[in-house]
Amino acid sequence: MPMHDGMMADPAMEHMMDAMMAGMEYMPQHLLAMKDTLKLTADQVTRITAIGQRAKTSHDAALAAAMPHLDEMAQATDTAAKKHHFIAAHDAMGEAHWAMLNAALQAKAVLTDAQRAQVDAMRAQHSGMMERHN
Repeated sequence: MPMHDGMMADPAMEHMMDAMMAGMEYMPQHLLAMKDTLKLTADQVTRITAIGQRAKTSHDAALAAAMPHLDEMAQATDTAAKKHHFIAAHDAMGEAHWAMLNAALQAKAVLTDAQRAQVDAMRAQHSGMMERHN
């Protein structure tokens, strides 16, 4: 089992992280950074930019909702209050993550099949390089 900061990695947590990271190469900012390589059309750039802006607004709002609960959780002295604020912060953080995952799904749908294949090929190449360095 891989180690992280001296702790054994939880297989379920690793699986969840892998599932969450799948498709992140389709994040709007990543696609826009590769607009010339992918030969994005002006319409695609406009649509992907709008998706990214909506996602950032949702993401930032969810993080803002989590912050007071994190502060309250840190100050809570009883278990019930700590649990309440943990769950509320966790839910808000989940909404923030979902905003970004959903943006990646929407941005991916804007691409043509050929563009998606190009992104996938770049991801595979990058993954192969990362594995050789580990």
